[in-house]
Amino acid sequence: MFWIVWNEFKEKIITICKNGDKRWYIKKIVKSYLFAKAPWKESATEWHSLKDKNRRFFNELSQTIGHCPSTLYAISKLLNGIGSSYIDDGIYWISNMLGNNRDLVTLELETNTIFYLENLIRKYTIKNREKVKKTKALKAKILIILNFLIERESVVGYKELPNRNF
Repeated sequence: MFWIVWNEFKEKIITICKNGDKRWYIKKIVKSYLFAKAPWKESATEWHSLKDKNRRFFNELSQTIGHCPSTLYAISKLLNGIGSSYIDDGIYWISNMLGNNRDLVTLELETNTIFYLENLIRKYTIKNREKVKKTKALKAKILIILNFLIERESVVGYKELPNRNF
């Protein structure tokens, strides 16, 4: 029932984000809609309503409103918390958002966006070291995220690149 209601809002969210999220209320709406404003426990890594079939929902929104900094923030926070089971797909979502929306490099980001991206990439590359080395497409996606972090002057972006033998 929850997802039926949530999907009813999707087109309206996409519509209000057509021109970005520069207005404060749009940022707030996007973050709330993508679960970034919910008061989850810091240690929560799952939520009973997030199922495998909901991956498509986050993939679609990362494609349609991925140009909004609030979406980048919300997805990266989700993947570090209650949506951590989506991390494999999430690397592709984040990478595609960054690759398709180059202006995210210069736009003002939500507080802690870089922090969440750094944690995500560090956690993922440590856990999936061999997979990243052997999978050319995955390696390319990781490099897009690392390059974004480097362009945003992240120390983690610099550290992860040479240490992972990509």
